[in-house]
Amino acid sequence: MQNQAINPAILKWLPIWIGDARRETIGQPPEFIGMYLNLMMATWESGGEISDDEAQLRRIAGADQKQWQQHRHALANLFEPGNGTWSHSKIREELTKAANINAKRRVSSKTANDVRWCNSPSRAHNAVAKAIVAKITQDGVAY
Repeated sequence: MQNQAINPAILKWLPIWIGDARRETIGQPPEFIGMYLNLMMATWESGGEISDDEAQLRRIAGADQKQWQQHRHALANLFEPGNGTWSHSKIREELTKAANINAKRRVSSKTANDVRWCNSPSRAHNAVAKAIVAKITQDGVAY
């Protein structure tokens, strides 16, 4: 996901699976949880991975040197360090889902606009329009 251009609208929100986050941080002090969330948010905004530069990770986490030394190993265990980066499988999965949803919505929007503004000379656009209206009527969402 890192190498692909990500729509900035996707990066405005981060789905957090509360059960997973609580399970991953159970028994940890609040400062650890804050550091973890800061690293997760940076990973999301960076497209699924962040540099493994120690000083940068500490700054992203919002930790002082002592806090970082105390929690670094446990935080690294929640990510996937390697190849000069830290990545997070759940974040990569959610970014992929969000990108797929975004792509489907773009196609639907283009199709609906083509139908609305009669950009297609064929009668096929009427069938597409009816299918879209039926789908929206059925479940309230355009795909």
